[in-house]
Amino acid sequence: MELIRSNRTEELTDALASLVKGKPLGPFDSEAIVVQSRGMERWLTLALASRLGVWSNPGFPFPRSAIEQVLDDLGFGEGEKSNAYDPARLKWTIAELLHQDTPPALRHYLERTADPDRILRLSSNLSVVFDRYAVYRSELLREWVAGSDSRWQAGLWRRIAERLGPYDLASRITRASAELRGGNESHKIRFKRLHLFSLETLPPLFLDFFATLCRLAAPSMPTENTTSVTSTSIRLKPAPARASRRVLLNMSDRPRWRGARR
Repeated sequence: MELIRSNRTEELTDALASLVKGKPLGPFDSEAIVVQSRGMERWLTLALASRLGVWSNPGFPFPRSAIEQVLDDLGFGEGEKSNAYDPARLKWTIAELLHQDTPPALRHYLERTADPDRILRLSSNLSVVFDRYAVYRSELLREWVAGSDSRWQAGLWRRIAERLGPYDLASRITRASAELRGGNESHKIRFKRLHLFSLETLPPLFLDFFATLCRLAAPSMPTENTTSVTSTSIRLKPAPARASRRVLLNMSDRPRWRGARR
C-alpha cells in the first residue's frame, strides 16, 4: 500500500498519474479508482487525460460497489438471499412482519386510523434505516441479533435476521474478512490494482475491510493475474483543523510511504 496525503486534490492527481504512467497495467486491464461522487469521476477522468495524454478503460466504483465486487469474487456477493436486504424488497418483509405481530410501541401509531398505507410507509422508512445501520452501525446490529436489547427496533431486526438469514452487507463483510484473515485468498480477487482517491470519509466497516485487503499479500506473492495488495497496515489520524487533508490510497505491490508537502 502507498499512502499519499495532501490538502490539494491536484497533488493527489499528480501522484496518481505518476503511478499509472510509471507502472501501467495491461492493455485489457481496468484501472480501478474508488471515488465518492460522479462529479469527482468526471473531473478526475479529464485531469488524468490531460496529464497522461491518453486515458482509457478506467473504472470508478463507489466504495460500496468496490466492496461488493470483492465480496462477489470471494463468494459472498449479491444473490437472491442478499438481495432480500435491498431496501426496495426489505420493506415488504418488514410490512409482513409488522402485520403479523405489531410491536406494542407501534400499535397506537399503526392502529389509531384506518390508513392501509401507513404500515407500508413505515416499513419503507425502516428498510432504509436498517440498510444504513448495516453500513454505519454494524456493531449495533450484531448486538441486536445476540439479543442484548429488548426495544422494538432490536426485536424487529432479530425477526428479519431469522427470516432472511445473515446475508445483510455487514454480515457478508464480516464473513469475508474472516476468510481473508484465515488464508491468502487474494488470487480470487479480480482487481489488479485498487486506488482510493480523495475519500474524505469512510464508514468504519468499509475502512476495516479495505485494511484487511491491504494485509493480504506475502512478500513472495506473484504480481501477475493476482490482485496487487500488500501486508502494510495503516491508521488514518484526524487532520489538523488548519488544513483539510485528502488521501490517496493505492493498494499496489510496492509498500511505500510518501507525504506530499503542504
